[in-house]
Amino acid sequence: MKSYFIVDASDCLRRKIDAHRIKNYLSINGYSLAENAQNADFIIVSTCGVTNDKVQEAAQTINELICNTSTIIVVGCVVTTDFTTLPQGTINIPINKMNMLDSVFHSEIPYDTIPIPTKSNEENLCYFTICRGCSEGCSYCATRKAIGNVKSVPLDDCIHLFKKIVENNPDRVIFDGDNIGAYGIDIGLSIGELLNSLPPIPKKHLLNIDMLHPYYFLKNFDPINNCVKNGNIGYLLIPFQSGNRRILQAMRRRWDISQVANRLVEIKKSDPGIILGTHVIIGFPSETYEEYNDTIQLLKKTQLDWIRVFCFSSRHNTIADRMPGHISEEEMKKRLANMESEMKKNGYFAKINPSGVTFCRKRLAIEKQYEDNPYRWICFREVIDL
Repeated sequence: MKSYFIVDASDCLRRKIDAHRIKNYLSINGYSLAENAQNADFIIVSTCGVTNDKVQEAAQTINELICNTSTIIVVGCVVTTDFTTLPQGTINIPINKMNMLDSVFHSEIPYDTIPIPTKSNEENLCYFTICRGCSEGCSYCATRKAIGNVKSVPLDDCIHLFKKIVENNPDRVIFDGDNIGAYGIDIGLSIGELLNSLPPIPKKHLLNIDMLHPYYFLKNFDPINNCVKNGNIGYLLIPFQSGNRRILQAMRRRWDISQVANRLVEIKKSDPGIILGTHVIIGFPSETYEEYNDTIQLLKKTQLDWIRVFCFSSRHNTIADRMPGHISEEEMKKRLANMESEMKKNGYFAKINPSGVTFCRKRLAIEKQYEDNPYRWICFREVIDL
């Protein structure tokens, strides 16, 4: 029996789910999981192309494996976004052509017939995949080239899938998609209509709606807020990316700063126990110190529970890569250190990581309204050792 081993060089939930699907596909086609890469006939490397650091990590991982006699198969965004970084001798399979695996493994059961996994390796956690692809054109993003346009799961299929998921009695259900806010734009629906159509949610704070674009947050605010009022959403992440209007325009991010901030206040009033989060980028090309400070002020104003800050990573062949006024790495580090200091003064734990810093509000540990939120300690896990 031929064996395989999967190496995950990605932090991305989508690619982790893909890797899980590949594992199911190979197992059902008679391949066994090796104990390690050295003993495997096939090594599948799952990659992420969101930043240059992740691309370099993937390339280093593959170069370390290439000396093996195993057949190395590379999947994930890097295959499309940074294929020139890949060494000779690997089999490279783009995200939107995963059925190429069938010709590599001569499989009887095709890859496309394998369901997208819903159960995580983590206990009591399930994935609810509603779409793939992205409709946006953010100037700094290379990933869209790899994932393509939005392809939504039909509404009836989503409802059927969700019913099956809740039958497993999970404590957490993560909405999965490259751009979940854009759900339905290809089939005449919306994320709001999907939320309105879901059957009764059996547990409080069950849902995790991650990386919901601010534009779609505003567009679908009423159904989202209704879910929050009903206690259905435990975690909601709206990626600001910047708190400055000019920088947002340069990023090609279409949303109104003050409107989103005010709506988040409403969300918190609807359910004080919900955990609100965001992502921001500092050091975007031509960003002045004053514009960077606008982001800090927005974070202070909104008082979100969880924040991940990234230093700008100039991705090859993006609009932002060609923009003038790139900020030096030294300056970005200074701004990052200053932000860490400012946020700590405002009641946050902080943890530096290779691409930036993660913040978590200290109040999550002590305030009673968060006690029954299953995402509470997940947030803390990323900033302190529990």
